[in-house]
Amino acid sequence: MLATVAQLKSVLGLPAHDVADDEQLEFILQAVTARFERETDRRFGYLSGAVYEFAARDTRVLPNRLPVWKVLRFEEKSLAADEWVEVQAPRLAIRHGVIYLAWPLPCTGPVARVIYDGGYILPGQAPVEGVEPLPADLQNAALRQAAYWWQRRNQLGLVSISGEGGAITQFASQDLLPEVVATLEKYQRFTF
Repeated sequence: MLATVAQLKSVLGLPAHDVADDEQLEFILQAVTARFERETDRRFGYLSGAVYEFAARDTRVLPNRLPVWKVLRFEEKSLAADEWVEVQAPRLAIRHGVIYLAWPLPCTGPVARVIYDGGYILPGQAPVEGVEPLPADLQNAALRQAAYWWQRRNQLGLVSISGEGGAITQFASQDLLPEVVATLEKYQRFTF
């Protein structure tokens, strides 16, 4: 998750020792994380040995778990029933999350995959040498969005309420805050 329950409780001013709402708060943080990943078309959490499939002829590979810290190997398979086989990688460079290959992989089939280390260390995870923690602006955006959803948890799905004098109040359900949208735009996964 992009933030911890303890951090969210602090933002909401809830007592740390009161665990009555922890399960709901964790569910909201999971929903915020999933929504952020869907909106940016990427995964944020660090994973060693992440796998990303791509067309074997491509010389630009953009994995979905960013940033890419280290490429471990490339593999290919000719047919769907075949086993993955390691292939010798050409010279490569990693810039802005894109793996640039000097030339296409020497594959006999149409599909290849890269096995790599990528993503950020999320709050509550153990540090890994050489891997950056989740950027503060992204974590703060997750906390703001989770707090917003928590404060409006009883209004979700509510379309309108009639008030005195016939006034109608509308609530947006599960919308992202404008400042959160602006933060997520910076982390949008680049596509070719």
